[in-house]
Amino acid sequence: MIYFILSCARSGSTSLSHILHTGTNGSCVCEPAPNLNIETRKAMDGILNKQQKSQLIHKLIGPRVNQYKNSASVYGEKNVTYAPFIQELYEAFDCKFIFLKREGPAVVRSLINWHNEKFGDIYLECKDPGQLSPDARSARKKMGNRLDTSDYSRPRPSAMDPARKEWENLSRLEMCAWYWSYINELYLDNLQTIPRDRWIAIDYSSSPEQKILQIEKSFDFLGLLGFNANRVKSMLGTQINSLEYRGHASGRFPHWKDWEENQVKQFERLALKTMIRLGYND
Repeated sequence: MIYFILSCARSGSTSLSHILHTGTNGSCVCEPAPNLNIETRKAMDGILNKQQKSQLIHKLIGPRVNQYKNSASVYGEKNVTYAPFIQELYEAFDCKFIFLKREGPAVVRSLINWHNEKFGDIYLECKDPGQLSPDARSARKKMGNRLDTSDYSRPRPSAMDPARKEWENLSRLEMCAWYWSYINELYLDNLQTIPRDRWIAIDYSSSPEQKILQIEKSFDFLGLLGFNANRVKSMLGTQINSLEYRGHASGRFPHWKDWEENQVKQFERLALKTMIRLGYND
């Protein structure tokens, strides 16, 4: 069995991959290379047709997963670049998918804090450079003039998108809100192209108890053995891949419940429709 974890960045996919890796009859790899950073942008920009996307999947992803296709072992992997390739992945590997969602304002806050404290590479074209920590400034300096493929992999508005005309003047909060909305809409749209019984969703904005139940369901869905609720609870409690987990101070950008009115309006203008579609409109 082959499966892929699908999610927007900063939604908990690294945490989930570590948890699913505890299955006793399988493995889950976090961000294996090649990770399609360049290819996903080309696909989202309409440069690649379906045949080209299929060829890329077979060439770049196939070598590392085909060895498990007819195996008793369960193989999974996580990258945040698979949104344009869902149908091609399914056709190539007869795989399953875990769609991981997280509430938009929480993701936006995490993205901005990741930018400010860690790498300084979230939408580099934003006119406001952000309040970069020494570590983030150092990371940017090390990149020099090289292409930052992580930032390049993030979508930008097409000519048909109303956000295109105002993009260069948007705040980073607005850019991140647009990204969260766009990429989750793309995941949902492309998941509609495969059989409904080949994917399930997990909500990382739900309570710890609900997350544990959903993760247990995912173990069953994937045929993974060795689920341990206490271990999962402990792993969730460590907040894997958070700034604190990575040895940094907690981010300075405020919790979304403390956002100013104009910040809430900025987010809702660009992402409210996706909040509704994902069931976060209560």
